[in-house]
Amino acid sequence: MNIGEAGKKSGLSPDTIRFYEKRGLILSTKRDEKGHRYYAENDVGWLGLLACLRGTGMPLSETETFTRLVQDGNHTVPDRIELLESHRERLAQKRAELDAYENHLNEKIAYYNSVLEKQTNEAAQ
Repeated sequence: MNIGEAGKKSGLSPDTIRFYEKRGLILSTKRDEKGHRYYAENDVGWLGLLACLRGTGMPLSETETFTRLVQDGNHTVPDRIELLESHRERLAQKRAELDAYENHLNEKIAYYNSVLEKQTNEAAQ
């Protein structure tokens, strides 16, 4: 499939795919006889994983490290697990932080709704 189709299936824009290719994050970019990029289903799966890693905030440097580990072969699986687990822990911490912020916002919204309700009741009297 072409880069546009691969982008739609993976959730990445063609520009992002090209950027990832230049950074060495695309494991196997094939080109047809006209020089256009061609992606197989397994390429789209890899692009989807890259979209997930970046979408969850994994730094580009760690994404590059993960890609190198994959390219280096199965003996790097323990290192890949460690990298992904570390990232998962950061996500959990960020989720807890966002939950606390959301709770604070909910408290402020409830407070302002009570102020509004009080003003409405006073105006009605």
